[in-house]
Amino acid sequence: MAVPPARTPARWNSAQVAEILGVPQVTLRTWDNRYGIGASHRDSGDRRWYSAADLDRLRRMRGLLAQGYPARTAASTALAGTAADVPPHARIASIGSAAGRLSSGALAGLLDDALATLGAARTWGSVIAPVLRDLGDRWNDGEDCMAAEWTLSAAASAALDRHVPVVDEASLAEPVVLACSPGERHELPVKMLYAALRETGAPAVYLGGMVPGQVVSEVVRRFRPPLVLLWSMTSSTADLPLLRELRGAGIGVCPAGPGWVPAVNGPEPVAETFDDALRVASGARARARAVAQRPRRRRSSPVPNRR
Repeated sequence: MAVPPARTPARWNSAQVAEILGVPQVTLRTWDNRYGIGASHRDSGDRRWYSAADLDRLRRMRGLLAQGYPARTAASTALAGTAADVPPHARIASIGSAAGRLSSGALAGLLDDALATLGAARTWGSVIAPVLRDLGDRWNDGEDCMAAEWTLSAAASAALDRHVPVVDEASLAEPVVLACSPGERHELPVKMLYAALRETGAPAVYLGGMVPGQVVSEVVRRFRPPLVLLWSMTSSTADLPLLRELRGAGIGVCPAGPGWVPAVNGPEPVAETFDDALRVASGARARARAVAQRPRRRRSSPVPNRR
């Protein structure tokens, strides 16, 4: 289940922000003085104090600078919160380079900008997934890219935490439940699916990676979802016994991810790709809403009215 991030201070000083962003304090002062993007609070000693919104804008500016934007344009775009016109190949190159340098600070700004501009689904399909595929290909060719993949995945997960507001899941009505199979460690596609659903206003519960079957069953009993989407990247993590157990209990379950394709036999529908899974999850929620809004027929009385 999505867990709210640890509480952070409402304000940060210049030294803390410089460390978070990976830039010198003098750069922060320059951005503030020249372009008006910086701390929204100053104390009686003229010391700068940064809010969470200030930090988000500075992350985005850093990401735009990494993609070749002039500083003044990057600042005005970040301050206005408008979309950045960056072609996909430029985003891929910038994020791939930052991942290769293991630069979490640069990745934070790049990913924040991609999510703000493209949304979760397009950020995954046109930016993050291509970079991960490239790293996987290079790994297969004998290049050691594990640290780069790990850094990118961690940065993307953190960017999603910033992008999607925390909700009290106990208040959700019939949400779609998204979970990885018990042995599946690759949870980033599922977290991206969760963010994409949340962007549309659809209620969803994200359980994370390597979710025990007992947890899935308990969450289903609690929320009564219209659909459980069970994700596996490889056939070794496709848990057929859990799939059968959930369906035997009358639960609507969709096996999703490429790992289910060789594991499921016959005409069993599998949402193999990210886009397939998003369509299935969105469709299940839309059908549940339509059923809930359908007017109920009044039952005729078995006894005729007599006057």
